[in-house]
Amino acid sequence: MQLAFGGEDRLKHRKKIMQLFPKSEYEYEVYDSPKAARVTFPVLDKGKKDREDWPEMRKELTKLGTDIYNKIKKSGV
Repeated sequence: MQLAFGGEDRLKHRKKIMQLFPKSEYEYEVYDSPKAARVTFPVLDKGKKDREDWPEMRKELTKLGTDIYNKIKKSGV
């Protein structure tokens, strides 16, 4: 699961949003480039070629994605 921020204020926007996701509750990695700021939330350590794991991966992606979306939407940021 990944959040990406672009534009001149990308670092400011990322900082505001990431206050909603404390490291004590969420695992994530931060990446910066001259054009974008990204945050990656790992879901499961399983390969995309392992078709038997897809239902579990889909379930976890949906759960994490919904949680992230709802926190951002409720915050009004």
